[in-house]
Amino acid sequence: MTLKLKTLNLLALIASLAYVLMPHPVTAEQKRKYAKTVPVGTRQVRVDDTCMTLHASLWAQDFFDTLEKITTPQRIEFRKKSDVVRTFPETIYVRVRAFNSKCSAGPTTGQETVAEMKLMESLHFEASWVRDSETRAVSELSVKRSSKISSAFYHDWIYDLPIPSRDVPLTDHLEVSIITRDGNKIASFTAVL
Repeated sequence: MTLKLKTLNLLALIASLAYVLMPHPVTAEQKRKYAKTVPVGTRQVRVDDTCMTLHASLWAQDFFDTLEKITTPQRIEFRKKSDVVRTFPETIYVRVRAFNSKCSAGPTTGQETVAEMKLMESLHFEASWVRDSETRAVSELSVKRSSKISSAFYHDWIYDLPIPSRDVPLTDHLEVSIITRDGNKIASFTAVL
């Protein structure tokens, strides 16, 4: 290959990389459609010998079903069919589902099951709405707990948290923290539509 051809190939490569790496303005609308539940995230944590996989999601009757977020360079807009929606409904729900298993090898003893139950029943939650740098704590947060033994290897715990959301803009973020009886934050989730 001649020096001239190598130089042309190198220049073409540099031009291609420059084009790919250069920021491009968003000109078209970006749309996101929601379903009945909105996944918030998954965390894996360990407390003593209990390993937890935590899944968080939002739901609110049929509010999120057919909700659509339209993002343009100028604005963010939410719609349900042709109607513009600006705020959350009266109440939304956060569901945290915990799948627990013993971290160490070997069969689970009755004493370990009791320790897990005490841990899971003692967990408490904190929630707050966030807009820009302003944080507003959700007061009087109630939690409905339920549990079931799902298999010989793990237990399934469900926590439903009703969150007052009347007049809260859809652009606000919801932060939820899970705290042990000792005051240790073991996980947090941020819901952003």
